[in-house]
Amino acid sequence: MGDTTNHTNMELAAQLLEDAIADNRINEFMVKALKSKVPDTEAMYQQYESTGFNMFSVMVTRIKTVSCINFDACLTTNYTTELCDCVYKEAATKETPAIYKRKGKCYVCKARTPMHKDKNTEPCYMDILRPSNRNTSVLAADRYRPTIQIHGSLHEPTSVVLTREGYRRLLHDSPIYQDFLKSVMSSRTILYVGFSFTDGYLNEIRSDIMTMKKSSSMLEPLAYAIIPDKRDVHTEYYATHEGVQFLSWDTGKYGFGVMDRYLDCLLRLTDVGAALSSAKVLLFIPDENEDGVEDMNNSDIMSLHLDLLRAQQSPVFQKIKERYFPFQLLKVSTLHEVEAALKKDDFIHSYVIIFCEPAYGPPGPPSIPSLHKELISILWHPFSYLNTAVYPTSLLVLGRNLEPDQPAYERQQLLKKQYESHLHVTFCTTAKEVQRQFSQASTRMHGKQHMPPPTDDAATSIASSDVGDLDDLGDLDALDDD
Repeated sequence: MGDTTNHTNMELAAQLLEDAIADNRINEFMVKALKSKVPDTEAMYQQYESTGFNMFSVMVTRIKTVSCINFDACLTTNYTTELCDCVYKEAATKETPAIYKRKGKCYVCKARTPMHKDKNTEPCYMDILRPSNRNTSVLAADRYRPTIQIHGSLHEPTSVVLTREGYRRLLHDSPIYQDFLKSVMSSRTILYVGFSFTDGYLNEIRSDIMTMKKSSSMLEPLAYAIIPDKRDVHTEYYATHEGVQFLSWDTGKYGFGVMDRYLDCLLRLTDVGAALSSAKVLLFIPDENEDGVEDMNNSDIMSLHLDLLRAQQSPVFQKIKERYFPFQLLKVSTLHEVEAALKKDDFIHSYVIIFCEPAYGPPGPPSIPSLHKELISILWHPFSYLNTAVYPTSLLVLGRNLEPDQPAYERQQLLKKQYESHLHVTFCTTAKEVQRQFSQASTRMHGKQHMPPPTDDAATSIASSDVGDLDDLGDLDALDDD
């Protein structure tokens, strides 16, 4: 995060070296030096797993977290291979221990960079601008997020851009590349991680985008940046004149771990599996229903059940299994089963989901079904002795997604007030709202530890920026310069 003066001096030094050393040997020298200092991704993973802690442990943790966040794409100015998506662990045999390897199939391994000498390996611009064109194989192992090393790759030394002259060639001799960056910056919300904002040509492109924004009524930031130790005056300037909202903090007070907390908040907000780590979720569906209590045939209930089953297969439980642990999903049909499940000590946080049909019930003002009243009494009765010492059980009520002009709408609004008059009860009208409650509760529990107070709110702003639904974070691109 050096200042502009230091950055300029480094650019000048690189240019002088390139002028003095013929035949592009400066690139070969830099690539050799980087390879000797920075291990390949699989070597980082191997060291991390074998020792538990080493000089790359923080980097490995961040790489794993970023790989699980549903970014639409990743653009990086790094030449190294740490963002490789195709690392896998080969099982141990009698002769050899388990080792990490690369399949060589992801965008980083293929060195698809703007300055690659082989035109057949041009970057996958349209895969980012038109995500529907991307490989949609059902096999997770075959899916690789588009990642472009915009300043070149160690796999191809001639593609590496080091000097001002190189940046000029990159920008002005590759009009497609310039058009791509402008399209990304104008149509996607970018999250800058470890980015210094000292690259002159990138700042020039951002200035063009800001010129377009001046005539727009859009108030949301064009980008966010996780960046430490920025004073209020810098934050205000970038928000007003650069369209970038800084998420900053005082490292002297909070340390550097806040970066990881921000990424953790984003992951929990955009991955239901991560949000439910170590939790227990009970779907309370009685065998014999009274009026106002829904059964399992409701399409919203079935959809929520399927979403939760998919969330149990989240990659976080494999990629970051040292921090995220599978959650339990149980269908229960009696109050006794609810009570028995919540008395066990095999979870940290718990949710009970019940279903309400506002159209049913006797004439007159609606009231909470008696079965639900009994459930509420059990959940928070002091002599129930449930496992709620750390976090109380959250009761989520799923109703109908009704429009104001529909007959049952007013009855549902009255029911909502009655349910939410109780502590820890939230009334939802869609399965997405239920999932959002998981994510928001998780960030409240985990996000505020050792963090500046606005952290979880800021992460929520990023996750919902320009998209509305948490599962649509695809409109975010990560730009890394760390």
